[in-house]
Amino acid sequence: MPEAVNIPLSDLTLIPELSATPVVVVCASGGRSARAAALLEGAGHSDVANLLGGTYGWMQEGRPVEFPEVEGDAQH
Repeated sequence: MPEAVNIPLSDLTLIPELSATPVVVVCASGGRSARAAALLEGAGHSDVANLLGGTYGWMQEGRPVEFPEVEGDAQH
């Protein structure tokens, strides 16, 4: 998702803006994002969803993935 923001798990509850918006948490396989969802819910955030299976599951279902442009990277 182009407007996605990468936030380390250790910083997750330090960002007040998250409490005002719906949040979908994603990691590679779904484990860390499940912990992130629990942390946010425990902090009072009511609109949190965890992408089951994570990015790997998303890709296995054939869903689109965008990779950022990296200078000198001809793979993407």
